[in-house]
Amino acid sequence: RLMVHRQDEGLQGLEAEVVRCNLLDREGVRSFVKGVDAVIHTAAVISVAGGDPQGRLADVNIAGTRHVVDACLQERVGRLLHFGTIHVFDPFPLEEVLDETRPLRTEGAGAYDRTKVAGNRLVLDAVEKGLDAVILSPTSVFGPHDYYPSLLGKGISDIYRKRIPMLIPGGYDFVFVDDVVNGAVNALERGRTGENYLLSGHYLTVKQLAALIGEVGGVRTPRRIVPMPVLQAMLPVFRIQSKLTGQPALFTRESLKVLKESPQRISSAKAEKELGYRKTEIGQAMKATLDWFADAGLLHG
Repeated sequence: RLMVHRQDEGLQGLEAEVVRCNLLDREGVRSFVKGVDAVIHTAAVISVAGGDPQGRLADVNIAGTRHVVDACLQERVGRLLHFGTIHVFDPFPLEEVLDETRPLRTEGAGAYDRTKVAGNRLVLDAVEKGLDAVILSPTSVFGPHDYYPSLLGKGISDIYRKRIPMLIPGGYDFVFVDDVVNGAVNALERGRTGENYLLSGHYLTVKQLAALIGEVGGVRTPRRIVPMPVLQAMLPVFRIQSKLTGQPALFTRESLKVLKESPQRISSAKAEKELGYRKTEIGQAMKATLDWFADAGLLHG
């Protein structure tokens, strides 16, 4: 049984009952979880815009999570698997290994980070009340069946199609969607109640990511990097362009900060030991991604 709000392209080919419901509909959520053995909560609003002027992040990531947690408690659901994010952890110090013992973010966190931290705490509070819940915290997920596409999926497509003429400094940890799915399936059976498991992949600078896309896809990709001070000076231009086009800004202060302050040594050792988590080789993962993007028509135009 699958609960969706509006978009359902990602459910193509799945043989399952589809229920349309808004996470803010408390009774609708409770009705959905009635009689199920386990709930996998993946719904969230992801944003690197920095703020939350319309309150969507708080509505979905906090209030929506509260409704899911409350419904699972009320209906005595066997297990809740809650998807958190690497963003809940304090990235500093960047040079040290980041694992599940790292404190959660407090200072300097953007709106997305704060709402996901709050969601995690709601889940852990429910564990204290008797809910069997496990948290998974993946890094930046990419792979096939990215129909919309996601921010990262659009970035991969734009680099392939040379829509981005120059690159930016920094990097991130990228994890293949198949690995995250396998980790989730194993967590349903093997995850320990109240535990958080990091699902990391491979750290790549933006330049390395572009080179990988070019190598695997057989295309020439951008190589030149725009210095960070230049990008920061251009942020007002990106904001104006966004308002005129109605499209998200190419870069924001928050997105530049994320790439600049991204830990390079994120450990998935706990998930590997307890969940049997494994990482797909990055070239193989990118090939599967580009092959699917090509079939879906996302690499043309």
